[in-house]
Order: sequence, then structure tokens, then C-alpha cells
Amino acid sequence: MQAYIIHVTIVGKKNEFDAYMKNEFLSIQNTEIQSWGIEGVVFSYNRKFLPEYSTYQDLLAKYPSFFVKLVWTCADGTAGILTGRNETGISTFKWRDLTSEEESLAFRNH
Repeated sequence: MQAYIIHVTIVGKKNEFDAYMKNEFLSIQNTEIQSWGIEGVVFSYNRKFLPEYSTYQDLLAKYPSFFVKLVWTCADGTAGILTGRNETGISTFKWRDLTSEEESLAFRNH
């Protein structure tokens, strides 16, 4: 069974962020907080499965000011990013080789 390392960034209005931290954050098991402020948090955790989009769609519906970014990597080398905010819903991008993706972006910038 594969394992994923998931890095999550959540920012939003202070009152919504406080409610999220009080009511929902504690339900995520084995989190490691990397940064925490009055309107946002960056944390990581390990899972055997990727979270469902609906988890984040529900989060955006409940806390409309939130911006959510989730970056995941897997032991098999796959990686991806999921971003969302209330106006745009959830969008996702996947790539197999992050290095070649970064090189192609750097090439286009020159």
C-alpha cells in the first residue's frame, strides 16, 4: 500500500480560521504544524490514501473566505497539487516528474 505525504496551507478570515482550528483541525490525525498565524496554518501529515475532493469542497462551503492549497507526494515518485477557493471551486494538477515540470517552466521564463 502506498503512502502519501500531504502538505496543506489554509488561510482565511480570522473568525472562520478560529472556528476551523477549534472545530475541525483536531480531527486530522498525526499532523505536524510547520507554521501558524492568526489567519492561517501550514501543516503536513501522512496518509495511505489521498483525501477526497469533497472534503475540501465541504471545507470551502463551510468557510467561504478560505484558500486551500494541498501538495502531495508519493513514494512511487508521483506528485500533485490541489488548490481551491470558494469562487473557483477545486482545481487539480498532477505530474509524474516534478523536476522536468520545473525545468519546462524555467525554460519558458527565459
